[in-house]
Amino acid sequence: MLLFTGYLSEPPALKGRLQKDVFAAGSERLRAAGIRHNDVLAGMADTGHLTAEKVLAALTRIEDGVTEFYFHPASRSTPDLEAQAPGYDRLGELEALLSPMVAAALRDLGVKTVGFADLR
Repeated sequence: MLLFTGYLSEPPALKGRLQKDVFAAGSERLRAAGIRHNDVLAGMADTGHLTAEKVLAALTRIEDGVTEFYFHPASRSTPDLEAQAPGYDRLGELEALLSPMVAAALRDLGVKTVGFADLR
């Protein structure tokens, strides 16, 4: 899992506002309970199709904080995976995670990748 910084996908206005409100309410409860969590979830509007190009575009809009990119990568497709989430481009999402262009952008921007255990 990779964590970065900002809410970076722009779904339709109402859907985006609802997601932001729900996320904010959940964040307050998590914070009050002392549970580590990300500040922002990116990629929801591109679920199953989060390409390297979309990640690169999102990285230009990051802000301070912790952002989780919403990936569902896999090294192969299976009937079970396809039944659970029809049409997802899991291989494309894996390619985005492994992209040298994304790695270079993260390095150039000084973005630190972490896991949930690294959060304080």
